[in-house]
Amino acid sequence: SLQREEWTGPDKRDAVLFSVVRARDDLDRRIARRTHLMFEAGVVKEAEALLGRRIAPEAAKVLGLDVLARLLVGEIDREEAEAQITQKTRRFARKQETFFRSFENVHPLYAGEDTEVEALADEAARILQSA
Repeated sequence: SLQREEWTGPDKRDAVLFSVVRARDDLDRRIARRTHLMFEAGVVKEAEALLGRRIAPEAAKVLGLDVLARLLVGEIDREEAEAQITQKTRRFARKQETFFRSFENVHPLYAGEDTEVEALADEAARILQSA
């Protein structure tokens, strides 16, 4: 990209990068569950409060805020809003996967459905010690 060509900072290969990799079906289930939990925890009220104020253009681009705005004015129901935010989040996750593949020095940390974050941290530490 143009940004990468114009980059004047330290070379990206000087850093050690990690990416958590999950099976697609596991990732999709986690995204759906997290989206549902956000709704249960009051994301609609949060969005309503946010949209009732003047917000920066960057803040208005928060993933799913447009969907929540349509829910609040009655264009869609909660079930549809949840489905749309889940789908948008899945697309965003796919873009992140593509982004991380563009770097040569990303170390994937493979996580199963029951993998604890401590196990991933231990694996990252092993990689750093051997570098």
